[in-house]
Amino acid sequence: MSSTSANVHTTPADIEELLEIENLRGIMARYARFGETGDWASFRALFTEDFVYRADAGPRASADASPVIAVEGRDAFVGAMETLLDGVVAVHQIALPEVTLTSATTARSVWAIHDYIKTPKVGTFKGWGHITQQYAKIDGEWKIRSSHTTRTLIEEEWAS
Repeated sequence: MSSTSANVHTTPADIEELLEIENLRGIMARYARFGETGDWASFRALFTEDFVYRADAGPRASADASPVIAVEGRDAFVGAMETLLDGVVAVHQIALPEVTLTSATTARSVWAIHDYIKTPKVGTFKGWGHITQQYAKIDGEWKIRSSHTTRTLIEEEWAS
């Protein structure tokens, strides 16, 4: 045994915390997959009823449109995503999670994101940045309560 090895003692509480964090990581994987594949019923089930979404810079319908997106309510958000992504190719690479349990029923996370959205009429949107989310555990199941996307870099190409 090396002199740099340390004894690590894992407690049941440590294991429970890791399992909860893994559950939260899985929500983000499903968030991307359900949105990209248009599984709107499964997508809807990921959010609290009072879900709030904000993107400081998101895909736009035209070069003159505001890049800010703000939606309140799960049904309004899912409906907006369903409309926005109709006939669109969307790819999301989400990585480098920082997940923190803030209580037995709340958590927060920050994820790095790169998204590519290609529309037949508007053009392409490529964004790099971060998604910050807040979660609530309701009836034993984690749900996304809020999501805020910020961008550090955007590339847009408009269709002719």
